[in-house]
Amino acid sequence: MEKTGKRGRPKKENVMETIAVRLPFEIILEIDNYVNKLKKQFQGMNITRADAIRQLINNGLNANPKESKNPDIEEEKRRFWD
Repeated sequence: MEKTGKRGRPKKENVMETIAVRLPFEIILEIDNYVNKLKKQFQGMNITRADAIRQLINNGLNANPKESKNPDIEEEKRRFWD
């Protein structure tokens, strides 16, 4: 009997880790406002709160580049976001 391809969703190249944080209600409102802004800007795309939080964190980390960046981390980030 010949085996067929694996069932289900294919394995992702990069696996994201789950991190739970507690945030004040005011910050959650700001995040939700950012989500709505992105949804208007990119109509037809399903943008979630998690997508917005990832983007905001990435923007914040890139706003103040450190002098000595770890090249391994930079390569991993490039592969993830590309």
